[in-house]
Amino acid sequence: EIGVFVYDKRGTGRSDGKYTQNFHLLADDAVAAMSEARRLAGDRASEFGFEGGSQAGWIIPLAAHKSQPDFQVIAYGLAEGPLAEDRDEVIEQLCRAGYDDQVISKAKEVTDATGRVIASGFRDGFDQLSKVRSKYQDEPWYAAFEGEFTGDLLYYPNWLSRLLGPWFDVGTTWDHQPLKFLQANSVPTLWMLAGKDREAPSTNTQNILRDLQSQQPRLDVLVFPEADHGMIEYKMQGQTLVPQRFSEGYFAMMVQWIKTKRLNDLPVNTQLD
Repeated sequence: EIGVFVYDKRGTGRSDGKYTQNFHLLADDAVAAMSEARRLAGDRASEFGFEGGSQAGWIIPLAAHKSQPDFQVIAYGLAEGPLAEDRDEVIEQLCRAGYDDQVISKAKEVTDATGRVIASGFRDGFDQLSKVRSKYQDEPWYAAFEGEFTGDLLYYPNWLSRLLGPWFDVGTTWDHQPLKFLQANSVPTLWMLAGKDREAPSTNTQNILRDLQSQQPRLDVLVFPEADHGMIEYKMQGQTLVPQRFSEGYFAMMVQWIKTKRLNDLPVNTQLD
């Protein structure tokens, strides 16, 4: 049997404290949760591990580095930092709109500038942001910018971003890079990715994990090609995406892997890396 210890992030649900996206604090919370799970389970449990989705790609490898669990399972999370999430969302949106590599290269100039502003806590980078805004604002693709924060930074004037940006800061560890913790840790790992993820595009993470597998033989990667963020599959009805179901085999494969640390009998429409 598999037992689960579930808790709300600090500052959400029934948890006390202030909401934060400081991944070091959130990793400490995960380690504390595992310690409490060990206490509650006592001799009834033989293994303890982490499982989570989305931000778990940033939190769990750090928590595992601090606590050495027996396994870790990460779903629809990224193996690169949060600034890359904004960049990749922008690229995915522009590609979906039919723009070519030349436009993508220009778009990266913009996300480099917005990333510098956001990572500085709205203290630095505005000169470069003004330059790329002036350089590209008349381009037909400029209005298509969204991302995690790039679209907002381009829309609002610099003075307003300087003024209001810090009010919306939740302590995000913008310079966090989970890869170094993955490289340093040999914990058995299952990483499940959504092939059509618009919230956290997974192409770069697939490549990173594929390269890492040569160093980490106990890293298994499973891609659900039709899934969006949350491992949910959608159907277009008119101009609206309507959720249909969780990807077939998502939960079953997770349970199987936790029990055996192997992927067998893969469901239809999955890709094993």
